Amino acid sequence: MNKITWQQLGLIFEGRFGVTAEEASEIISKELFSNNWKRGSAGKVGRMWHDEDVVASFTHVLEDEDKLVKIVGRKRASKELFFNSDKLKLFLLIANLRYKATGAGFKTFKNDYAKWKRIKVFKNVWKRGSKTLRKLRKRTAAKKRKYEKILKDQNIMMEHGQKKTKDLIDSGKYEKVASMYGGYTLRKIQD
Repeated sequence: MNKITWQQLGLIFEGRFGVTAEEASEIISKELFSNNWKRGSAGKVGRMWHDEDVVASFTHVLEDEDKLVKIVGRKRASKELFFNSDKLKLFLLIANLRYKATGAGFKTFKNDYAKWKRIKVFKNVWKRGSKTLRKLRKRTAAKKRKYEKILKDQNIMMEHGQKKTKDLIDSGKYEKVASMYGGYTLRKIQD
């Protein structure tokens, strides 16, 4: 079986729905490229990543980002890229994507860009830097110290309580009795 062209596909739908071949091909291409173009369904990549021109253009965007990282730093690189990069504008034109040049548009771009950099084709291009890993380890160690201090303080308080309970039992004025909630409680001995 041979491949069907857009015009032939339009001719197939021309008789069924009462539209011309050009209108049918336009509707089909619009539906095909608007749905799942940027983001695929069920965790799959969008259709645009099957286009070699889009992939090649995006590699230029990644190279541009690497240059910007050296100049302005990792945190400001994506903002500079979004508002000032000609390579990104060319990529958006090739991929037929549009983002508003506002804060909301930048936020949407930033979310999409982070996902795109993790696509298998670009997996080796972008990795976590050692600086961010060190910051993460430092924060985790600080949280661990904080919780260890709280636990130590609770253990000291529990130790004081256990010592006081032992002193009361040893004085002979109180006795240890099983509690209905589990564990034990103290009961004063009647004279």
